Amino acid sequence: MRARILVIDDDRSMCELLDESLGAAGYDVAWQLNPEDGIEALQRRDFDVVITDLNLEGASGIELCRRIKENRPNTPVIVITGFADMSAAVDAIRAGAHDFISKPVELPVLQHAIERSLKFRHLR
Repeated sequence: MRARILVIDDDRSMCELLDESLGAAGYDVAWQLNPEDGIEALQRRDFDVVITDLNLEGASGIELCRRIKENRPNTPVIVITGFADMSAAVDAIRAGAHDFISKPVELPVLQHAIERSLKFRHLR
């Protein structure tokens, strides 16, 4: 069974890029441009991993991570950002993020983070 990945990012081109590249790598990818739509998607369907941007239009990736962990505590969240700094990484981890990756996202690094997250989910 293919792992189900939900991408939440307000950048359509990033969503499409991750959809195409992760889909080609064998994952079942869905994406949402709006954080609220992402939360609704999680309520309708179980995803194995969520990937979200740190800075979303009108929302914080940190707050989104908290909300996901409240509703789906066993779903690992990978936070990506173009504005990487140590305090943002610490805030993301404290909010429940399983991993934190800087943009530009290198596909092998992201795939490794996804595989670690899937192992974590399986162990839980």
